Amino acid sequence: MPNSDFEDRDLVAPVSRRRLLGMAGAAAASGFVGSAWAANSQFAMNVELRNIQTDESVDAMFWDGKNFVSEAIAEINWCLRDWRTGEIGTMDARLFVTLFRLARTAEAQGPFHVISGFRSESTNLMLHRNDPEGVPEQSYHMYGMAIDIRLPGFKTEELRTAAVGAAFGFGGFGYYAKSDFIHIDTGQNSRIW
Repeated sequence: MPNSDFEDRDLVAPVSRRRLLGMAGAAAASGFVGSAWAANSQFAMNVELRNIQTDESVDAMFWDGKNFVSEAIAEINWCLRDWRTGEIGTMDARLFVTLFRLARTAEAQGPFHVISGFRSESTNLMLHRNDPEGVPEQSYHMYGMAIDIRLPGFKTEELRTAAVGAAFGFGGFGYYAKSDFIHIDTGQNSRIW
């Protein structure tokens, strides 16, 4: 049985915008901004997300054609935080690029609906205990390397196929028909389920 603290969204303390921007600087300093693979893209990239757990949205240009935009990355990380604990993780920018490409492929008319982004260790442990077969003990969500999404107006199974084409030949792509979402991760082994 889940701990009731995990279910009470009102227990999560808000993070100020100043602290959020400070986290962006920390992400940049950690080498996140210097990813060599993004240097090949000469045009701006944005991602539009709506977190269905918090009803928060973000539409942010995370790559300006030359560099990652720290403030935008911080906004996206904030939107994708663990809504149960309030913990903010640093998401893998390859997810953002995949979502950017996927939005173009699907001709998205609105935001991706996010079911799950970053997960704290405590949240993942609770979810794993409740569903050991469905939630890995060492989920990529804990490392900012996974996102679960759907796109209103687009069949979810077809979205997974489009996501595989929008990626760079890495990671996992799962289709969860019963829950109507797809999983995208940036793990090293290419997996489709």
